[in-house]
Amino acid sequence: MKIIYWKDDPAARNIVSFLEEFQDIIIRNDKSLLYTESIEEVADFFVVPSTHRSESGQSSLTIHATGNWGKADFGGREHELDYTWPAAIRVGLKSMKEANVPGYEVAMEVTHHGPTTIGKPLVFIEIGSGEAQWKDRKAGKAVADAIRAIYENRDEFENYIGFGGIHYAPNFTNVVLENENVAVGHIAPKYASEFLDKEIIEQALKKGFAEKAMFDWKGIRSEPRQKAISALEELGVAWTKTSEMH
Repeated sequence: MKIIYWKDDPAARNIVSFLEEFQDIIIRNDKSLLYTESIEEVADFFVVPSTHRSESGQSSLTIHATGNWGKADFGGREHELDYTWPAAIRVGLKSMKEANVPGYEVAMEVTHHGPTTIGKPLVFIEIGSGEAQWKDRKAGKAVADAIRAIYENRDEFENYIGFGGIHYAPNFTNVVLENENVAVGHIAPKYASEFLDKEIIEQALKKGFAEKAMFDWKGIRSEPRQKAISALEELGVAWTKTSEMH
């Protein structure tokens, strides 16, 4: 595992300041990781501490896989996902939740933005959503501790891909926090439903090291939901609902 961050990212600088013992695995990048097409450093897995932005300005700690279900508005290639590590998303999410930083919401976000071509498992772990939060030392320490937990994790889980719901994936977040056996990698939200096809679903499974799928049943329209189910059944992949996983 290596930790890589953009040198001009204030949240990332805050987070890595708490990771002095990991200096030998920390990489400072000269440009945003969203627009990075390759990483020269050799590692089996990358964690990217980063800022998170939202219109609401909500104080938040988030973690997610990267990729573009459709258009590539913020780095990467269209209709392409990068590799991710569901166990890291699960472990990081639980650690940040347990840190219980006052005023901060903790969430697993859906798959979005670049990069899409790194070719090694990668997750973004973030502080949101503005200048005050990015520099908040309590938030920085909570995310640094989550990165430590990811580094130390040796557990394995049942890996799923997800379909449906809103950007902050509350139903998937709750399943991961409540079910001891489940990890979720790539998630396609309702707003990306139009881009679902067999090819991108196969990518999500392969690049999320997943053998099963999960639906936020009411969080996706019936037509794309059935299209996804048909693709999964054609691929021989079992699926379930978030409501059945608690």
